Amino acid sequence: MAIDPNNPNIIYSETQYGSALFRSTDGGITTQLLNIGDGDSDWSTPYILDPNNTNRMIVGKSNVWSYNFSNNTENQISTLNRSAFMRTLAVAPSNSNCMVTAYFQGIDAVGVWGASNYQWNRQIYRTTIGGGNNPNDWVDITPSGVIAEGIGDEITSILIHPKNINKIWITYGTYGDFGGRLKSILVSEDGGTSWSNYSTGLPYMPVNSIVMNNNRIEDEELYIGTDVGIFYRNKYMREWKCYGNALPSIPVTDLKINPNRKFMRAALFGRGVWQSDLFCPLSGSSYSLLGANGSPESFYHATQYITSNSTIAATEVFNGNNVSRKVGYRAPTINLTSGFKVELGATFLAGAPYSCVPYTANIANTETFLMQNPSTKPTNSERKNKTDFEINPNPFSNTVKLSFNLDQKSLTNLIIFDITGKVINQVVNQSMLLEGSHEYDINTSNWSQGIYFCKITLHGKTKVYKFVKQE
Repeated sequence: MAIDPNNPNIIYSETQYGSALFRSTDGGITTQLLNIGDGDSDWSTPYILDPNNTNRMIVGKSNVWSYNFSNNTENQISTLNRSAFMRTLAVAPSNSNCMVTAYFQGIDAVGVWGASNYQWNRQIYRTTIGGGNNPNDWVDITPSGVIAEGIGDEITSILIHPKNINKIWITYGTYGDFGGRLKSILVSEDGGTSWSNYSTGLPYMPVNSIVMNNNRIEDEELYIGTDVGIFYRNKYMREWKCYGNALPSIPVTDLKINPNRKFMRAALFGRGVWQSDLFCPLSGSSYSLLGANGSPESFYHATQYITSNSTIAATEVFNGNNVSRKVGYRAPTINLTSGFKVELGATFLAGAPYSCVPYTANIANTETFLMQNPSTKPTNSERKNKTDFEINPNPFSNTVKLSFNLDQKSLTNLIIFDITGKVINQVVNQSMLLEGSHEYDINTSNWSQGIYFCKITLHGKTKVYKFVKQE
């Protein structure tokens, strides 16, 4: 389904294999049948509204078609003439002439499965001139070298940078890594001439959708929907991080961001649509104080405490220039131990986990900061029985820490079980825990790679959190 961003009464929907595409101009009360293009279609035929002209629709079948609703004209804008059909396509937000389309993988006519001459069909094409019917109007940009031939699964989604048509991300719907030869996400900085891996931190599961927060384009804030949940990454981070502890452990088939209201909605397979606020800007994935990316403005997501003898210098050389040093952490409580210092001219920012308006303080000795989102302060009922349960890191490898706070004592039960329901660890067994902080370091070195769940009962209420082990 698609909705015109300029007119919510204009709605588009389709039936399987593109046999019927419908348009409504009255919010779905009545519909008009559209027959756009010829050729084979995917079960879910890719179609998108031109982000620069919502009166124009692009449809992917065995070729690419354009339809203009202003004058009801249809144009075939490719002659790729593939026997396969298109899986997904994208139009650059900054230039409608730039489009990328991906076909399903298939076997060449001369190839036989397992034979030496077997190979995948070429599957990704790009145009920067609005397409056309000449052989060179679309250029083959299928990755080579990064992904070994013959093992790649279909490309599930394409993202073109909103301001840079040469930067492209593609996602794969593949299980396993085939000995390290297959990646879940690739990125190109040169319009598809070369590709590099962008999958670090992800489990070996299909990635179904990728979107960017267009309010933070410079930070390249990305969200992906996978078969095991949602993950987040920006350009300063070294790897993807799990996002959304409360989501069921089922495939996330699609993601959409509302840039005006600043929230994201996720379509889950068989479990409806879920909504979440966007993550606050993070510019680093390391928990060390100053050891991230060398940027003059770095943000980290702290668990609760920061202990360091480091000093934030007043200035730093960045891109050949002296700049003021700014370092930030976000956590419900940040405890700075003795020895933590900020020189005159530098800034230390401390903010709530999802607050985008951090508090600012210059620190010279031991202090404790109790953070609270200034725009959404909790009510009295929300303050009562506050737990702040955290799993860190997530995903994890050989160890994982479970931590929570109790405002008052509580009968507590805390168990970990795997995806089959087998109990892996009874961390707390119906014990009365006192008010304060509670942390449990779990040795997971002998756990198998995969999905696990943590079930915790506090104050008579039970919640389940998902976390993932990866090698």
